[in-house]
Amino acid sequence: MRSAALGETTESGESEAELAGLEVRDALRSRSFWMIAIAEVLFAIAGVGLRVHLVPLLTGVGYSPTFAAEILGAMWMCCNFEDGDEGRRKKNWAARSQAARSNSLSMN
Repeated sequence: MRSAALGETTESGESEAELAGLEVRDALRSRSFWMIAIAEVLFAIAGVGLRVHLVPLLTGVGYSPTFAAEILGAMWMCCNFEDGDEGRRKKNWAARSQAARSNSLSMN
């Protein structure tokens, strides 16, 4: 069941802007909030751990440091496309790609 769009009325006659949600206190006491928060933290820890240890891992299994740094740079650029902020992405693309190139070159 979809919720009403902003300004539409629901079956009970209330508009979406008038519908009550959870207060911060109630959200902090809910199990759903903490399950989502813990999942987000674990996902972030895994992502940071992968980025920190990727180059040593790849060089340890026989890849060149240059190739390992290029893979890290490619991952970094792909992760930046995930954010969905179209304006910021277009505005900072040149700076981000330059930073990725300089990061991969400095790993030699």
